[in-house]
Amino acid sequence: MAKRIIFIFLTLLLFEEIAASQPRKRILIDKEIEVPRGESKEFHFLVPERNKWQFNGSFKTSGGFNDDINLLVMNQQNYVRWYSHYNYDPALKIERKKEGKFTIDAEPGQTYYFVFDNFFSTVSNKKVKVKLELVPIH
Repeated sequence: MAKRIIFIFLTLLLFEEIAASQPRKRILIDKEIEVPRGESKEFHFLVPERNKWQFNGSFKTSGGFNDDINLLVMNQQNYVRWYSHYNYDPALKIERKKEGKFTIDAEPGQTYYFVFDNFFSTVSNKKVKVKLELVPIH
């Protein structure tokens, strides 16, 4: 009986170790943010080196005449170019939308910038409900 209990215990430990070594989905953002008129809110995330990943996200905007916002997703090189007002190549560009869903493949070891841009609005602040996950690709 004691050998059986030890065997079961060791088997459970092995399965736990295997499960811990597998990459898991990570919730990066799940909240409402406010983007003031004429401004932007930015978030950045470093993608882990091991495994392949993708960002899965959604947003829904309220506030203002059309309840709309711009969303840019860029790697670090393109973010610097965008910030410096040079030509850039975003991984995702959604313009003046009330809501949206997206999936973006992410390169391991790269930092990605998520910019909610309300520069076009001179009158209205925007509230944006944002959900963003980093999901392993198997």
